[in-house]
Amino acid sequence: GKKLLGKLGSKKKYAGQFPIRINYDDSYHGDDMALQSHPDDAYIGNHFNEPFRQDESYYLVDTAPGSKVYLGLKEETDYAEFRRLVERAEKDLIPFDHNQYVNSIPSQPGDLFLIPAGTIHGSGKGNTVLEISATTYRYTLHFYDYLRPGLDGNLRAIHSKEAFDVLDQARRTNWVLKNLKQKPRKVRGGKGWDEFLIGKRDDMFFEVRRLEFLSKVEEDTAGEFHLLIPVVGERITIEPRDSEGDPVEVPFSCLGVIPAAMGRYRIRSTKGDPCQVVKVIMAT
Repeated sequence: GKKLLGKLGSKKKYAGQFPIRINYDDSYHGDDMALQSHPDDAYIGNHFNEPFRQDESYYLVDTAPGSKVYLGLKEETDYAEFRRLVERAEKDLIPFDHNQYVNSIPSQPGDLFLIPAGTIHGSGKGNTVLEISATTYRYTLHFYDYLRPGLDGNLRAIHSKEAFDVLDQARRTNWVLKNLKQKPRKVRGGKGWDEFLIGKRDDMFFEVRRLEFLSKVEEDTAGEFHLLIPVVGERITIEPRDSEGDPVEVPFSCLGVIPAAMGRYRIRSTKGDPCQVVKVIMAT
């Protein structure tokens, strides 16, 4: 455990589980995802006996014209009216126009949207999303799924009471634009490479960075694990420098897990093309 997790492995809070989950949400040829929220520390502990909250983030790998991400409520949304319409849709199966109440932001490749617990959100149609989240991923509380049936022909489950229980209704358009879509900030760089911090919040235990390089970049785990996902370029090669082990190739869109024990390592563009790699670490 400590070879993989490093200093994190001694923390009881994360004992027995890897804290970060990586997956894809693909609505590129689909439709809007359900509007949803996730529980914070208090709610997830009291109701589901989980040790840490469910935060997420969306990294946009590819987008179609007109794509967007739903995040937060609109400034003018009447909370009571929105709740009434959501509950009516769940009980009486009466649809409503969610675009009148839920904030949306145009999306393009390379965007990162932070989604702290308690924020209403959902990927719109036309997106290929790299979802980076806490491993307490089971607790997706649906507000509205457009009265669509699932694969079994039945309407998908809605959990409006629980979703509203965890909703932070103060997270509206202006707050979202200021806090959840951050401007990339360069934190390191050298000849032919740069590293940008693209998403970090005090209430989220992981942070998201992006490495951009022409040929290669030198890295060091410094006692912490790294997660690497190539998002531009055909593939990367990861080469240990201080520890034994063979080089490993990671194709575009796949995940490379760098154990804390690796120490210094090199990331190289396998085919010699410019690369961009999403790098996820525990928040510093």
